[in-house]
This record gives sequence, C-alpha cells and structure tokens, in this order.
Amino acid sequence: MKSFQERVLKDFDVKQEVQKNGHIKNVYVYVGKYASWGKEGEELARYKRIHLWGGILMVICLVWAAFQKIPMNAFNWTGALTLLSFAALLAFGMGIIQFVCSKERLYVRDCKIIRELVLWGGMIYFLLQLADVIAGTVYLIRNESSVLSVITVLAYALSAFLAFVIFMVQKKLGYRELEAVCSREGK
Repeated sequence: MKSFQERVLKDFDVKQEVQKNGHIKNVYVYVGKYASWGKEGEELARYKRIHLWGGILMVICLVWAAFQKIPMNAFNWTGALTLLSFAALLAFGMGIIQFVCSKERLYVRDCKIIRELVLWGGMIYFLLQLADVIAGTVYLIRNESSVLSVITVLAYALSAFLAFVIFMVQKKLGYRELEAVCSREGK
C-alpha cells in the first residue's frame, strides 16, 4: 500500500535547486496529465454563472426556510433532514466554489475532485431536500398549516430543484484529459 505522500505526489517530479544562500530547495514539477472542462470561453463562463447564481439562490432558500419559527421546522423529520442538508450543502458548496474559481486548464486530479464534489454533493443534497419537502408536506397534511409553512415547503422544493439543475449542468459539462506538458524523462 502506498503512503499518503506517494499518492499525493505521484504526478510530480522532484528537482533540487541551489538557492542564492547555498541551501538546496526541493522544487516539485508537475508531469501528469491536465484536464480541460468540456466547454470553452463564453460557454464555460455561462456554466460557471449558472453554478454560482444557482448555488447562491439555493443557499438563500435553505437558510430562509430553515430559520422560520414555525412548528413544521421543529418536527423531528424535517428538522433532522434540514440539519443533514446543511452538511451536504457544505460539500456541494465547496465544489461549486472550486468550479467557479477554476481555470480552463487544471490538473486531472483536481478536475475529478471538483466534479465529484458537485455531482455527489449535489445529488445527496437534492435527495435530502426532496425528503424534506415530503416530510414537510406530510406534516402540513396531518396538522393545521399556515401560509408561511406552505411557502417554507416551497422554498425547500426550490432549493432541491436548483441542486438538481446544477447537478445536470455539471454532468452535461464534462471534461477531457489533455497530455502532460513534459514527461518524467525531462523531454
């Protein structure tokens, strides 16, 4: 089994350089493959805007709905699902931020990590929010409901819908692998 350091640095070569003060410094040079998002230019910028604004609106919907002082939010199922949704939103949000800040060309490993965060985090968040909508609807049917409770369930539903849209957009975007700039032999 490879150590953590070997796995992390598998696509890097170490080159030793002598500094001005005489000390030797290890410089890590990337020799692995690069990746590029499935779209370029303005089309990639549009995908990033969809991720960014969809994510912002999704967070606003969840936070607004979760902090409403209504009996439905104190219900065991909706409360637990909302709490789990915040955990999934953290991973999902990290993926969205990394994607929006990424360049057109990046390391394959970084590209895969970003995609996994957005795809897995997005789907888990979507399913938790969908379950939250179902639990909230069941609560509203069994108990007396107010207009605010109905709007809160609709905010959960909008948040779930936005997560699904971002998931589908990221899945459609895809990526392609590019060859490394230099090889391990130093060519």
